[in-house]
Amino acid sequence: MLRTTIRLDLDSDYVLNDVTREFDRPIVVTHEEVHDDGTLTFVAEVPEQRDEIAARLAESSAVERVGTAGETTLFVRKRSCGAIPVIRRHNGMLHGVDRALGTERVFDVLAFSRADIRDIVEGLEAIGTPHVEKLSRVPDRPSGLSRRQQEAVETAIEAGYYDWPRGADAETVASELGITHPTFLEHLRKAEKKLLTRALAAPAADESERSVR
Repeated sequence: MLRTTIRLDLDSDYVLNDVTREFDRPIVVTHEEVHDDGTLTFVAEVPEQRDEIAARLAESSAVERVGTAGETTLFVRKRSCGAIPVIRRHNGMLHGVDRALGTERVFDVLAFSRADIRDIVEGLEAIGTPHVEKLSRVPDRPSGLSRRQQEAVETAIEAGYYDWPRGADAETVASELGITHPTFLEHLRKAEKKLLTRALAAPAADESERSVR
């Protein structure tokens, strides 16, 4: 497994471009989900001017819904710029947060191979100019995963659960494993947490973009 940071300069204007320029501050996204209709729901941390930014987003025809939580959190459903579907289509997964400021997006991505990263970069070229800033390897079998957690991850990958669009849903993968749907999700989420925690703590042996292409 590989971890990479991809910086993307978008060719077209999107609502986050305008809002982050107008308020002169980035929007940091912590959770994202792409829907079949091409929209994207995300959670973002906005330490300052949350209500003003929420109101500005709500004015856009590209935004379907805006909600708030706590003092610094936004919950938004909007039309996707297309980057997240590209990452997921080529077996990538967002790792932690991504960041929007003006036309620039920064994605922290986990991928299975260099070929997947090349495919992600080539896919992103259709909507902007991508640059791979760093690349590091995550151990293939991190310690701490139970046998069932490892089996859940491997079966999910083989079944296409992480593909975009998904080749199999959670119920199907659970059936292949001979376990209930909630049990499968429990194994998978615990495994994903361990994998992501290990990836964050792994020493980064940075490589240039040239080594990816």
